[in-house]
Amino acid sequence: MNAHCGPEPGGPVPARPAAPGPVLAGSAHTPVLVGRAHTIDQAWQALTEGADALDVGDAEAGVVDAIRAGRGDGAIWRAGAGVFEADQVDRTPAGVVAVAAIMTWTGAAPAITTRHLRAARRAIDMTATIAGRRKPSLTVRGLA
Repeated sequence: MNAHCGPEPGGPVPARPAAPGPVLAGSAHTPVLVGRAHTIDQAWQALTEGADALDVGDAEAGVVDAIRAGRGDGAIWRAGAGVFEADQVDRTPAGVVAVAAIMTWTGAAPAITTRHLRAARRAIDMTATIAGRRKPSLTVRGLA
């Protein structure tokens, strides 16, 4: 693996580290963040930006095998009903954050996909934490 450019071509996609805050037992649904990947580099980028799963659509040969080798079958998203396209509402990062937060708060979509994965990941995690669905990943003391 090349430290600056991601995995070597044809190599497995590395496993994503566990989420910093565990999901609380008995909590309401938090949406899955789905990234799109047609190449190994796109898969690496989507996973490093916080995607839970990958929509591989018409991916290059070997991409699906590499993702399965690194993450297992759970990393492959099977397209279907319920995937909310946040970019259709607003293409700006701020708009995607708002849409992801609302979808997480209301539980209106089982999965969200967008081009702005990092922003959507932070919005989903923040909203799930505020709603009490997951523990905070970092506690910061607000008093100086």
